[in-house]
Amino acid sequence: MRISDIMRSYVTIMPLIVLALGLLGASPEETAADHNEARAGVHVAMAESPLVVTSDSMQYCHDLDSRVMKALATYKPASASTPDVRELEAQGVALCQAGHLLPGIARLRNALSIVKH
Repeated sequence: MRISDIMRSYVTIMPLIVLALGLLGASPEETAADHNEARAGVHVAMAESPLVVTSDSMQYCHDLDSRVMKALATYKPASASTPDVRELEAQGVALCQAGHLLPGIARLRNALSIVKH
């Protein structure tokens, strides 16, 4: 057998070996029981924390504004007394009232985040 024949067979066989090893290493298909266990774990995790559905609506703007005001009254950290939080809150409310819900909600969320952290 010549070297060229050996190299040709090597070039032909090597990709097949790599493919076979890849298939052997592939994870087995999930069984129905595995899938149900995973879903049950998700439901348990969801049950532990309340699900809050948000939407870009005026009602959500009002809810966020109320949460910011409540957080300011509850936490009162040094950062909450700064004009930044009150300015963000005022800008958020003004934007929501002007119909710019997404930027308004973003500012209200930022204000709430600053107060809580």
